[in-house]
Amino acid sequence: MKPCPPQALSLDEQAAWWLLHRHDEGVTEQDWLDWMAQSDLHRQVFQRFESTAHALDAIPPGDIPSAWRPRKTVSIQGRRHWLGRSLAAGMTIAGGAVGVSLWRIDQSQPVYERQFATARGQVLSVSLPDGSRIELDAGTVVQVRFFRDHRDVKLAQGRAQFLVSGNVSRPFHVDVAQARVTVVGTEFTVQRRANCAEVNVIEGLVRVDSGNPQAGWTHLLRRGQVLRTDLAGVSVELGSRATSTMAAWRQGRIVFDATPLAEALDEFAQYAPDFSWRLADASLGALRVSGSFEVSKAESFLRALPVLLPIQVRRQGQTRVIERR
Repeated sequence: MKPCPPQALSLDEQAAWWLLHRHDEGVTEQDWLDWMAQSDLHRQVFQRFESTAHALDAIPPGDIPSAWRPRKTVSIQGRRHWLGRSLAAGMTIAGGAVGVSLWRIDQSQPVYERQFATARGQVLSVSLPDGSRIELDAGTVVQVRFFRDHRDVKLAQGRAQFLVSGNVSRPFHVDVAQARVTVVGTEFTVQRRANCAEVNVIEGLVRVDSGNPQAGWTHLLRRGQVLRTDLAGVSVELGSRATSTMAAWRQGRIVFDATPLAEALDEFAQYAPDFSWRLADASLGALRVSGSFEVSKAESFLRALPVLLPIQVRRQGQTRVIERR
């Protein structure tokens, strides 16, 4: 199997080829992404085919006109070749032959699946095949799985900003710990911390549901609203924040607003400073700090702490010891 459709095929036939063959042995997701990236028209035609396929998946086998069905049993390989040609022809004419095969596709199987990760000090921008984009902060891991009727992302660790392409027939879900964020098309950030998960809405409307059946809460968040929940999805804290600060890390800044000191230090640790620190007393971690700081200047942040809080910072080799004043 070649990792791309024959160049002699029309654009419609190439899109049909990818719809039918992109999960075959020897064909990689990168091959498909490279084809999609060749032009906006490639992406638009493929999405048109995929949308039609989704609609026709619901057609019961008995409702498909006999004229649209194969006249004889064929091998898997032969059927795929026939289906690809039928799909392209059906889309071009009136969508007829496209239904011959697509109701057979198992909707429980993802049509796209990838994992993306960043190391400490690294950020990454990822374009998805539906036109959505994910901006990964340092130390982040996301797992992306697209299905025919919905799109799922799991945030395993770290923080990400999502710019979601609208599609009312395929809602976009982000799972983080015991919480699920559901949107159709909007912009928001999701972060998994050591002891909680946080959702910030930059634009649009999102719904957040607890994944814990004993909690069962649901909240609708609008622009500028923030939701924070514990990792068990039980407790909920609602608030608001300036949208300009919600993704400040993309401009190389960290903004704290009455943030616990331990949490603030964890934020800086994601950006790989060339020294370490420790709290002489664990209770100091509960002190609250506010301000805007450059992610690359952890030393400046530590120098500012004695001005902001009743503490002092003592140098001990490559470690900074934070203790009460």
